[in-house]
Amino acid sequence: MPGWFVRSRRSRSGPVRLAACLLFAAATPAAVGATDSAFTSSTARTATLAAEPDWTPPRVIASVAQKAEGGSPGFVRPGSAYHVFAAVQDSGNPPSGVASARADVSAVTSGASSAALAAGTYTAFGAAYDRRTATIYTAGSTLTDGQRTYTVTVADGVGLTSTSTGHTITIDGRQPTGTNFGAGNRGTTVGRLEQGDIMPFDYDEPMDPSSIVSGWTGTGSATVLVQIVNDDPANGGRDSLRICRAGASGSPCTPTAGMGYVDLASAGWVTANRTFTGSTLTQVDTRLTLTLGTPNVTGGFGTVTGTNMTWYPEAGAYDRAGNVARTTTWTEGLADDDF
Repeated sequence: MPGWFVRSRRSRSGPVRLAACLLFAAATPAAVGATDSAFTSSTARTATLAAEPDWTPPRVIASVAQKAEGGSPGFVRPGSAYHVFAAVQDSGNPPSGVASARADVSAVTSGASSAALAAGTYTAFGAAYDRRTATIYTAGSTLTDGQRTYTVTVADGVGLTSTSTGHTITIDGRQPTGTNFGAGNRGTTVGRLEQGDIMPFDYDEPMDPSSIVSGWTGTGSATVLVQIVNDDPANGGRDSLRICRAGASGSPCTPTAGMGYVDLASAGWVTANRTFTGSTLTQVDTRLTLTLGTPNVTGGFGTVTGTNMTWYPEAGAYDRAGNVARTTTWTEGLADDDF
């Protein structure tokens, strides 16, 4: 019988090809009935397409370590407690979300190679972060001064990960020391305490500004209260200069700014206690500069020349790693006209 022969063949590359051969024979006479036949050959294939919701791993935008006291980040003293902060982001489209974040701080804390960072809203030295170590860690007590590095690894909801490297923690176990101070005239009369007069204080390393004025990051100026104590009995009857936090009261004023006080080496600066409100501190590297604000009264100030003032630091201020300042006193080298 004449008819269709259909053959299917799968090519090496996958698609199905159809090859047909037509076999034809002479038709039967017209008088003889003919029957047309139709038939179909097909090959059915089912494909499943799965879409991955997130092709991009999460990333660490920023990370810092901060001592438990807060303040300046990046510095830790041996044997002290600290946290690691991180800001992370999953930029997939759509994102599957950050599932975990872990820090390897084993160079600072033995065995802490996978410190979990908990999600939350955190602030360190004025910067915002959304991850922080779930528990507080302690730096090794025998660590020597110097820089250590740590990494932060983040994973998202579909298992994509990335590791951020090069983050640093500086170990600092040395106490800061006052190295110099003085006074400069910015008013109209040399040797008289006036608004605008300055007093720079130098340390041998940068101090943590938040230990001097709570919440101060060292950016811009911090407002303090300056009190001149007349004939200070705690200072041998000589006038003294005290630096206190804004809103302080009493004589001597408290709470102090942690910088100690200055023996003005004379009883002739004021005739009664005086305050300078709106006084400010600024910080540039290792120097803190005090600028006198507005005196509470205009009279009662004397003129003094040729003095050697002495600075008595106190242990209230500390450096970026939290080491409290030494209380070693510092006396001016030359008798000069101050303020």
